[in-house]
Amino acid sequence: MKKKEFEPKGSVLEKQLLAVFFSGFYLSHKDIVKIGESVGIELPYKKRSIILQELFIEAKKRGKYGEVVLEFIKLIDENVAKFSSYLESYPFASSVINGWIRKANATKGLLLRELRGNPYE
Repeated sequence: MKKKEFEPKGSVLEKQLLAVFFSGFYLSHKDIVKIGESVGIELPYKKRSIILQELFIEAKKRGKYGEVVLEFIKLIDENVAKFSSYLESYPFASSVINGWIRKANATKGLLLRELRGNPYE
């Protein structure tokens, strides 16, 4: 039986952000790099999962983790606003678009919980 590898604390959050199925939107390389730049962290253009991990690790080292999480929340809010405008233009696709909005808001909730931190740690 294979031994399960240790997963870093942020892995659930990273998986949520990187998977369109869970997050409701696509997080591009450009989005991650732009968030890094907004808090003064320079990131190379590599695989999305790698630069997202690097962003979280570097942000924690520099004490800017909260700022990074807030930038992701801002990005989600922008996507939800865009999806809401799609609802007006494409009312027959409302079931699909509402699913994107619901998933994006769930991801935002996860980020807000991450921002508050775990009181049991």
